[in-house]
Amino acid sequence: CSRTLWQDELTHQGCGVCLRRTDAALAELAGPRGLYARLSTVRAPGTSGGGGRVSGSKNAPIPVRLAA
Repeated sequence: CSRTLWQDELTHQGCGVCLRRTDAALAELAGPRGLYARLSTVRAPGTSGGGGRVSGSKNAPIPVRLAA
């Protein structure tokens, strides 16, 4: 945030506007009716939409050569 802090905000991580926005966003996530709780009704952990397994590797991929 580029807003100038008021004297009573100098010990805070952000201005009052940003703190209120952050509080509202966290409130939407938390609680029994929050977004996090509703997520469990839509998706189960470890499932995919297609039903098939996703293949992959535990190793990092080979870097792509950008210059030809």
